[in-house]
Amino acid sequence: SPMRRRLIVILVFLLLVFVWLFRYELVFRFQYARLKALSCQEGKADFINDSCLSKIWAHRVNAVERYNILKERFAGYETDIVWDTLKRSFLVYHPPLKDQPPALDSFLSAINTDSAMLWLDMPETPPADTLAILHELNRLDSLHSIKMNAIVEVYDTTVANFLAENDFWVSLNIPREWIDGFYPHQWVNLLNNISPKISF
Repeated sequence: SPMRRRLIVILVFLLLVFVWLFRYELVFRFQYARLKALSCQEGKADFINDSCLSKIWAHRVNAVERYNILKERFAGYETDIVWDTLKRSFLVYHPPLKDQPPALDSFLSAINTDSAMLWLDMPETPPADTLAILHELNRLDSLHSIKMNAIVEVYDTTVANFLAENDFWVSLNIPREWIDGFYPHQWVNLLNNISPKISF
């Protein structure tokens, strides 16, 4: 009947509006459910105790709002930080810059650094600013205990060695072209110059 068809059209329309309004929440819930269903052990282990979520870190958590959505759901959170040479401090963002980014200090103040493990990805660390970078990281550590709860990813061997020797957990990012190609002299040079205190 026409009345029944009209009712179906209205219901379908309302359903589409609902899906559109809550699309991000629905996608997030679907993705998170799929992650929870992953098993990180061979065979049919206990589903609840075998979740990969104890090993998965959330990527690009560069806003407090994003952290608040994801907190207590993952083992850790990767945050992109950029060294501001003029201000001698870190900003939280991934280039290119669109809006005014928050200072890393403000970001750390707004999240729970006692329970949240962070992976601080900082590709721009000029070797000339090594001492200033260490000074700022030590200051942040005194306020937020980042030495215990953060891995600092660095792309420069000199800076990575220096931070590792000063008791930070450091990850040295290896250039992609080294991995894609065969550069034996770079690998030998790296092995001869890398600090044994670099963790990752």
